Amino acid sequence: MEYIEYGVEVVKNYVDKKVLPGAAISFVTKDSVDEYYLGNKTFDYDPIDENSLYDLASITKPLSTTVLILKLIEEGLITFETKVATIFPDFPFKDINIMHLLTHTPGITSENNNYSDCKDKRDLWQFLISLKQNNPTGTVVEYSCFSYLILGIIIEYFKNDIEEYAEEVLFKPLELDGLMYNPKEKKREKDCVPSEITSDRGLIKGVVHDGKANILNGKAGNAGLFGNLKSVSKVAQLFLNDGKYKGKSILKKETIDLLKKPYTQNLNLSRTIGWIFAQEEESMGLYHSDCCLYHTGFTGTSVYIDYIRELAIIFLTNAAFPTRDEKMIVIRREFHNSILEKMKI
Repeated sequence: MEYIEYGVEVVKNYVDKKVLPGAAISFVTKDSVDEYYLGNKTFDYDPIDENSLYDLASITKPLSTTVLILKLIEEGLITFETKVATIFPDFPFKDINIMHLLTHTPGITSENNNYSDCKDKRDLWQFLISLKQNNPTGTVVEYSCFSYLILGIIIEYFKNDIEEYAEEVLFKPLELDGLMYNPKEKKREKDCVPSEITSDRGLIKGVVHDGKANILNGKAGNAGLFGNLKSVSKVAQLFLNDGKYKGKSILKKETIDLLKKPYTQNLNLSRTIGWIFAQEEESMGLYHSDCCLYHTGFTGTSVYIDYIRELAIIFLTNAAFPTRDEKMIVIRREFHNSILEKMKI
């Protein structure tokens, strides 16, 4: 695809200058995927290839957690209006429902790092129910991992294990051998791209980077998913193909259609179910369509799905390696602009 090659050239420039170790990029349509692999897993020689597994970080939220919640709704176990407190009576905010969590509008603070003292799921739940509300429910979009940690715990209330449910709903039906939690446990560490080197954890590779998900042994609603380019591209195709894969309905068309509009009109940010929706968002660039989904992950990953152009663009890199900084906002913006500016709507 000629358009994606503009973006590949942008990223290649950053790889050649050793700003990024490497990257995996795809241009996805309903029935095709063009893949590009650049550079290495680290700044030493260890080439990125089709087996390379990236810690997808917060892309876990739309690609796994949101899909699983939508499936619970299709199964009739919950609705968007279900109050969290009807599932967990000790949840203190009685008006917060599933849709508030999906759109980051519960009003709960996103600024609290006291979770670092938590040792397990029980501790983390006690931390979550101790959080304060900064704003009345449904009045402000405030991006927070805490909303999706709660969603992950809700999934496990109904289905016991988030990974097992993801296997049933997503991984097996889509024939994904490159989307998983805890790849190190599955003897896939050699395929993993390192995420970061930190003073307290050392080299983080094959285990979840996110500290909150790490408390839950790498299986959480906010983070924990690892993926290679081919598998992430297949999930993007699921969203483009009305929830179907090879004629099988993974999600209903009417469920996918729910994603094609915002649910935070008149609020500070534009959100649909699980995703940023057609928002003037710095790293998405200037040329997105009026009906598109976007999400990023802290480690350096991003997914853009455009329902007007009928395409998706996947950009996976380990930008936090060896240490984190803010470069990805600029790189992602330049990357998306270089492609989408050429594609007139």
